Amino acid sequence: MTVRIYRSTDFGALPIAKTSGQLADVYKACLQDGYGDQTVTLTRVGTTVTVTTPLAHGLSHLAKYNIAGAVEPEYNGDHSVKVISSTELTYEINTAPATPATGTITGRLNGAGWTQPYASGNIRSFKQGAGSNGLSFQLDDSSSNSYAKVRGYETMGDAGSGAGPFPTQAQNSNGLYVMKSSNTTERDWIIVATESQFFYHINSNGATTTCQGMFFGDFDPELVSESYNTVLIAGLSTTPSNSAQFARVSNNAGSVSTSMYVARNYSGIGGAEKINVMTHPGYGGSYTGTGKLAYPDPTRNALIVADINVNSLNVQRGKLKGFLDPLHLEPFSHLDIIEGSGIFAGKTFQILEMNSTAQFLIE
Repeated sequence: MTVRIYRSTDFGALPIAKTSGQLADVYKACLQDGYGDQTVTLTRVGTTVTVTTPLAHGLSHLAKYNIAGAVEPEYNGDHSVKVISSTELTYEINTAPATPATGTITGRLNGAGWTQPYASGNIRSFKQGAGSNGLSFQLDDSSSNSYAKVRGYETMGDAGSGAGPFPTQAQNSNGLYVMKSSNTTERDWIIVATESQFFYHINSNGATTTCQGMFFGDFDPELVSESYNTVLIAGLSTTPSNSAQFARVSNNAGSVSTSMYVARNYSGIGGAEKINVMTHPGYGGSYTGTGKLAYPDPTRNALIVADINVNSLNVQRGKLKGFLDPLHLEPFSHLDIIEGSGIFAGKTFQILEMNSTAQFLIE
């Protein structure tokens, strides 16, 4: 799986305000189409390639930038870039092609490998890509409210309906909610996606301490034969509420949430089931707003983290892929970059703030 990060500050990124269709268009751009095409130049010193863009690229550290059109093929493909300046990026290669690169060379952010099989106006159906369970979610962004409606499906036959909904109509007749802007002001947003999952983060009222989120995708199951390990986590209310969206987790295995659903029971029998996402039961965590450990941990001079587990009622189903919960109370700032060590050596994480006491690491 390729991890890709998209941000409202990227060149070519689409805006999100309190406007019908804008969220749907952003999802389509990030999950399927990609965006941000520019004609670029490439030079190489040793194994380091410098990309120069004619306009400010707006990209973030480790964005996957796609290079195409170089006559020397070693330059082409997706690359994790480092930001040098507003118009310069670098990436590494293992060969020594001619420099500067020749040809009509373009740079862009490719989509995450999902498809949009069905659309009816601003009601869209998005399907997971290669290596996933191949499930779908529906986004109804047809109103000019500050929210859109979402629901997961095992399969869809058109933009408005399908089989195996989660939540079901009986569980929640309107589905769940995902926030846009609270008004006509365009807001900062982030999407982190692979072919099998994506996380959406928005500062819906302009404050990084009251952000909202949505997650749809596959988790790592405890039962390796499980094939319905796909969850939807979104809002229960049309009013921004951190506690009802992807902002806080439980430390009680005996509870489930009405804003979190998995496609089926771990046995594969039956329909949608409520879940919760759970951190360390003793220490809590920054993501829960209850982190209890001093930072850094004085005995190890380290950051202490926990997996974010997926639980049905009293049953551990697995864990979210690429997410970690710091067991400290808000140890970092929004968008900080953390380089892993120990068992996390070679991994890079970004801090995402959800409210004044809730943040987590995403790989």
